[in-house]
Amino acid sequence: MIRLFWRLISAMIFATGIMAIVGIGLISHSQDNYRLFNTILSQLHPIDPPSQSIEGYQYLDSQVVDTVNDLGIDKSSLPDILINPDLCLNQASHPDGKVLGCYIEPPSNIYIRPEAFELGATGLATTIAHEYLHYVYSQLLDDRAREQLALGLREYYQFYNTNVYPDRFDAYRDQTGQDFDTELYAIFGSEVADSNLPAGLLEHYKQFIPNRQFLAVY
Repeated sequence: MIRLFWRLISAMIFATGIMAIVGIGLISHSQDNYRLFNTILSQLHPIDPPSQSIEGYQYLDSQVVDTVNDLGIDKSSLPDILINPDLCLNQASHPDGKVLGCYIEPPSNIYIRPEAFELGATGLATTIAHEYLHYVYSQLLDDRAREQLALGLREYYQFYNTNVYPDRFDAYRDQTGQDFDTELYAIFGSEVADSNLPAGLLEHYKQFIPNRQFLAVY
């Protein structure tokens, strides 16, 4: 689930100063690991979407349709997106953040809470992208891809959590294993600026969200 903190504006200001030092998000002692990570990513390919047509998208707001189109998401790989104010709140309690959406399987649907629309076009785009990436991680990547990504994401997390946005993952501190890995995958893909991502990881995300300029990134 996504938790966008109300401190996002101050964090973006902080991140602007950090980016001048961070560059492309690599530090010297981790360069070899990132090169390996980029090599692994270049060899990974998502599983093809189901061959049958996916019908009955339930976009209950024209803004959702516009947002999906803006992000350039391939509709053949997109699950249903439903507006539901309460369902996500039944999944977990997150007192440190605001729950704006969730991905639930089965039945592999994305649910968006009305509060996401209050954050404007960028906030809605980030919410949809985050939940869509949960779906990608679960359904469109094979076991090997997930395993290799998890290794690289955890390595990058150590740098990112220390140097870019130390408080972003506070709400996930009790999660472990694949639950934590999928949150790393969704957050890095929907909330982190291109310049703060390793090149291989950026190219990986662009396969699924080509137009990242619509996201609220830092």
